[in-house]
Amino acid sequence: LAHFAHEHALWFARARATARHAGSRVLEMTTEALLDSPARALARVEAFLGVAPHAPYTMPSTRKVKGHSE
Repeated sequence: LAHFAHEHALWFARARATARHAGSRVLEMTTEALLDSPARALARVEAFLGVAPHAPYTMPSTRKVKGHSE
């Protein structure tokens, strides 16, 4: 796991450096931010992409399906 974390960190460092040199923008988002507030995370993605916000989304994991228990 430590090796994977190290390689992961190196990959992201190279990706950030490459994007900066290419003049590209990079949106960084943690899994925790996505899980803590999916609506806020989606708003950040929409703002980053420059697309109009959509109606509130329901995450599939929280949507109740008629006739099924969770």
